[in-house]
Amino acid sequence: MKKSCLALLINLLFKVSGAQCVITGSIQTTRQLPVQLILLTADGHYRLPSMILSASGTGSFKETVPVSHPTFALLKTDEWQKRILLSPGRNLHADIKVDSTAHINFKSTAAIENQLIQKSILTERPFFAEGNIEDHPYGKITLKEWNEKIITPINKEISEVEKTITKSSIPEDLKALLISETKYAYQCYLNDFTNNTLRWAKNPDEDTLLKLAMEWQEKPDSLTLISGFYANMSMSRQSQYAVNSMARKAKQNKATLPEEFEKFLHVPFRVADSLVKKYGERYIVDWLYARIYSPAQIRDKILYNKIMDAANDASFSAGYYLLDTMQFYYPNSPYLPGARDEMSKISRKLAQNNSNDKIRYIKPGSVSNLSDLVKPYTGKLIYLDVWGTWCGPCRVEMGYVKDLKKKFAGKDVVFIYLDMDDPLKENSWKEYIAYFNIEGEHYRMSREEIQPIWEEIKKAGGSASGYPTYVLFDRAGKIISPEAERPSSREKLYTQLEKAL
Repeated sequence: MKKSCLALLINLLFKVSGAQCVITGSIQTTRQLPVQLILLTADGHYRLPSMILSASGTGSFKETVPVSHPTFALLKTDEWQKRILLSPGRNLHADIKVDSTAHINFKSTAAIENQLIQKSILTERPFFAEGNIEDHPYGKITLKEWNEKIITPINKEISEVEKTITKSSIPEDLKALLISETKYAYQCYLNDFTNNTLRWAKNPDEDTLLKLAMEWQEKPDSLTLISGFYANMSMSRQSQYAVNSMARKAKQNKATLPEEFEKFLHVPFRVADSLVKKYGERYIVDWLYARIYSPAQIRDKILYNKIMDAANDASFSAGYYLLDTMQFYYPNSPYLPGARDEMSKISRKLAQNNSNDKIRYIKPGSVSNLSDLVKPYTGKLIYLDVWGTWCGPCRVEMGYVKDLKKKFAGKDVVFIYLDMDDPLKENSWKEYIAYFNIEGEHYRMSREEIQPIWEEIKKAGGSASGYPTYVLFDRAGKIISPEAERPSSREKLYTQLEKAL
């Protein structure tokens, strides 16, 4: 009965007719950059769902945002971001002034909760997260010192925050949300601290302290996960901790690893291994763990989070697979419409860009060395991008490709992209290219096939196997620079190409 009432309440929260928030404001800045509003509906700082508030980055803006429940969001440009909270029926006015940093002044109904957020851990780092990782003041903390130096000060800060929030005039549900988010934010920072800082410092108590950090807060329930950003992040990290602990234990005896894996996740190892190779570990393993060990009431939210994660990383095949899984197991989930909407937007963009004849996929196996690769383009300057769909820095650099192409439109430069991916990632590779409309010549090689290419680059003076790597060839197909400038270097690369032309 309790479970049925909870499910009914959750569905009612998502079905409030016409629920929305109007956000207005102004932007004063000398550096004009588009301002986005990104809704933080999952467990990370993803770029979707989002909307543009100001295309020029200056002037006034007004946007009606459909929100059925309190939702954290980011006001964001390439240079700054501010976290805010949007709630149904509570309009917000934000005046933003940018000099060396961004300053924001809130007005209207939702001003109070947003002012509270700006002065809390929800936007500021806690005391134990400050300092260089190399000589961190808490890097050598011991198990005996843990409560005195970390937990007790945290609890004191939380107590002060609770008093301030409780005295405020905001609605009771928002008070509960801000207090809950404060606790889960601390846990996320504790996870970063124990999992990264203490490991870097080779702290002998790191494993024990990581365990204490992960057990400090209980897993959030389904109601908490509806609006909580840090609650979702904390849930994800607790799951990852459990999976990593199992993996470390299982790897102590590689011979029994498949058997231990099967016992832990209740799925044949060959099946899980195939899914991971095709769609990616971070999406598949989290879901396999959740379906066994997470409470039934929150599993659909975990699937939603993983779908948004995959979509944000342009791992669209994984996103489609997880969406199919969600539709099969949770056809009535209140999160399903949002997941469908985001994946539908991706499908429409893929369909639109797939007709671009300036994107050319070269059949895998067509070339085996650099000479074969550049021969068809003799007479033109060649800029080779060696990358991988799995490579974070590679994907960041792709964000600068549009400006690069615009700069050299109509000039004798050929842009070749050589992707290193497993053959199972063929569809993922093509989806990524089509979605971001990366015009040029596209090749794909497996890890084994690309090794001769790396040897040739190394022989020419370049580094071996660094992703991404950029190689510049002259019109005769000879390497000018085995380590050319990156697209993100902008003017440095533009100058390098202009000189070679």
